[in-house]
Amino acid sequence: MKTSTDTIAGWTRPCALTGPRRSLCPMARLLLLFLMGPALLGWNAPAAPPGGRLRDMAERAGLRPQVLEAALRAHRRAVASRLTTSLLLTVIDYSLPSRMRRLWVLDLATERVLAREYVAHGRNSGDDLARRFSDRAGSLQ
Repeated sequence: MKTSTDTIAGWTRPCALTGPRRSLCPMARLLLLFLMGPALLGWNAPAAPPGGRLRDMAERAGLRPQVLEAALRAHRRAVASRLTTSLLLTVIDYSLPSRMRRLWVLDLATERVLAREYVAHGRNSGDDLARRFSDRAGSLQ
């Protein structure tokens, strides 16, 4: 069996590279773990965050940059927590009045705005802007 040596901090040990029982050198193991770690941990987020094209299109569609950034951060956390694998993101900006289109559907894979629509809030939440919120049944908020 051929062997080679690998040195880590002055420590040398043989490393079997070929033969019936192949094993990897410690450095090769670390490299493999580094490269395969995200896949082994189930991280399946997009390789890179959505680029400028989505940001430009969202801004032209009326979605404020800070709202988009908050939505993208929340989506990345949901993907990292394995709560979703979807690359569709729906954003509602409740700081806008209900008479305006304040719901956007974004495709993160193609970096496109798929829809922009109206969305209502509960009857007892406020007139034009939602000012009160509740999770109690029957509150109509």
